[in-house]
Amino acid sequence: MNVLLDTNIWISGLLWGGNPRKIIQLAITKQIVLYSSKLLIDELRLTLAYPKLQRRLATLEITAEELLIEVSQITQLSYPVHLFTIPELRDPKDKIVLETALSVPVEIIVSGYKDLLILREFQKIPILTTKQFLENYQFLYMEQKINQKLPIVYRKRIR
Repeated sequence: MNVLLDTNIWISGLLWGGNPRKIIQLAITKQIVLYSSKLLIDELRLTLAYPKLQRRLATLEITAEELLIEVSQITQLSYPVHLFTIPELRDPKDKIVLETALSVPVEIIVSGYKDLLILREFQKIPILTTKQFLENYQFLYMEQKINQKLPIVYRKRIR
């Protein structure tokens, strides 16, 4: 299954855990394929540079660059298609998420942003929360087995 994660899902999963981390672990164990674009990875890089997140990274004893390397190892990059306008989109900055999703095309967009979630779908691609995604697609989530397969950098943060 091809999935696109919005930046807020990456941040939550990489730095805090919960359902966003479960989705990332599904990609690590190759149960799903994550897609992104250079522009979305750049947004993730800029977001990780926020002072609040830098403090969290220091607490976890990991750098933004280490996380970005891990993200690049479990993400397929695509080139977004160009869409002129999306009248139903409340925040124009979210346009890149939809453009990237259409370029693959992905089967699901996972987001925590209300401005995207309110759309419910875009050109027949469902836009779901992490909880909806995990519930709707009933992935087997076996934490012990998954943790054994995690890269070293990722594993040290989830002790």
